[in-house]
Parts: sequence; C-alpha cells; structure tokens
Amino acid sequence: MLVWISQNVALVTSSLVRLDLYVDVFGLTHLRIAAGIWMVLVACGLVLILWQVWRGRSNQWLLLRIGAMGAGALYLSAFVSFDAMIARHNLQRAEGWDQAYVCQLGDAAQPVIVAQEVALSRPLCRRRHQITAPRDWREWGFRNWRARNSLSALQAEGTL
Repeated sequence: MLVWISQNVALVTSSLVRLDLYVDVFGLTHLRIAAGIWMVLVACGLVLILWQVWRGRSNQWLLLRIGAMGAGALYLSAFVSFDAMIARHNLQRAEGWDQAYVCQLGDAAQPVIVAQEVALSRPLCRRRHQITAPRDWREWGFRNWRARNSLSALQAEGTL
C-alpha cells in the first residue's frame, strides 16, 4: 500500500509539473489556478495517508489534519486576489496572452492592467477603467476596496 500511495504522489506531482508547463505556454486562468490548488491538496492528503499508515496513526488523526488542511486552503484563498494574479502573470508574458480574457477579468485586475497600459503607453482594453464603489456596507469587500485604492492612486499620479 505504501508503494501505491507513493506512486500516486508521484503522479500528482508530475501533473503539477505538466500544469506549470501548460501555464507557461498558454497563460494562467481561474480553472488552472483551481486545478493547481486541488492537485496540491491531493498530494498533501496522499502524503498524510502515507504518514498515517507508516506511523500507525488513527483515522481520526488523518481526518482532523485533512480537514484542517482544506479549511486552511479555503481561508488563505480568501485573501488572494486571483484576478490580479492572473492579469499580472499573463501581462508579463512577452506574447501570446489572451487579451479578451485579461480584459474581462474583475475589478481586482484593473490596477494591474492600468499599470501595464502606462508602461506600454497604449491602451490594452476598450473599456474604461473604473471600479464602482459599493452602494451600502453590505457590498463592501476587502478585495474591492484594495482595488479601488490602487486604481485611485494611479489616477492621482496622473497616469490615467
């Protein structure tokens, strides 16, 4: 059983390497980020199973650690701006990035796109760069607030 689990860890790791090569060629998307996070969670879960079998731990020990790992991944994902990450990664590529995909990303990507437009001295997207403020306190969010502040800072510098 230890050999079989080790083989599965190797297979998931090779899939992660293949995903990384695919992202290098075709760019980053939401689905590729989700696939990468899922593969890392599966590989870590398999390593925990390997450790459980090798050390003779209980199933409760395993479930507690896998649950904590999943909750930790979910909690950390709440603080990451995936739209900005995708825009930053794809715009750093010399060529071959999908302009339509980058331009349709959410509000968090707008400051990254504007910074790239300023660096290139030409517009990348047709739409006007504006992030609407929330109408009331229930629509407020940390990511939207951070994106609005970044875009306001770029506008204050006179780059727009």
